[in-house]
Amino acid sequence: MTLGGKKYIMPGWIEVLPETELNDIKWIKPKVKRAEVFEHKFKSSSNDKVYTTREHVSVDGSRKFTCSCPGTWRAKDRRCLHIKSIEK
Repeated sequence: MTLGGKKYIMPGWIEVLPETELNDIKWIKPKVKRAEVFEHKFKSSSNDKVYTTREHVSVDGSRKFTCSCPGTWRAKDRRCLHIKSIEK
């Protein structure tokens, strides 16, 4: 885009030399930052099952938890004993 005698790359409003052509511009796609996932294993107290609790930590630092035990769908707040122990 040319505005006021200056040339810009849009949409970032990056100023370039007036003789710059579209073929001169090389765009390097930035790498996407992904959330980290931590797995924790818990043995059931009543049988031989092993439940997996996952902690998802996003780029901004927020944390979400999932668990494979039936306690997550029984609890009103969806936080079983395994999730509560990891939160501490």
